[in-house]
Amino acid sequence: MRILPVPRILQVQETQVPGPTGKINIVEVQFEYITTYDPPVGEIKVNGTVMFQEAENIRKQLLDNWKENRQINPEIGKEIIYRMSQQAFLVMMNLARELNLPSPMPLRIQTPGEEVAP
Repeated sequence: MRILPVPRILQVQETQVPGPTGKINIVEVQFEYITTYDPPVGEIKVNGTVMFQEAENIRKQLLDNWKENRQINPEIGKEIIYRMSQQAFLVMMNLARELNLPSPMPLRIQTPGEEVAP
């Protein structure tokens, strides 16, 4: 059985949250994580939001790249995908158990351009 977890960023926007010394500017990333199975025995879809706080110049670059190309810098993207995975996988594992599907947790995450040994 082939299991394919696919994260997808839906929206990136700046927002403010209360902090100890006033409001703090952060980037809010809305995402969806879909796991498909082949043969098609089921599908798990989880939506969520990640709050991302960085220096002003990094936040601005992230927001500008998203507005212009709907893309995220790969270095920042790795951190965002990691946080999305942390939030989504626990929920997805529980859903898989309840639906009697195999675990959606991949054994190894392949980065673009990297070859996986046979």
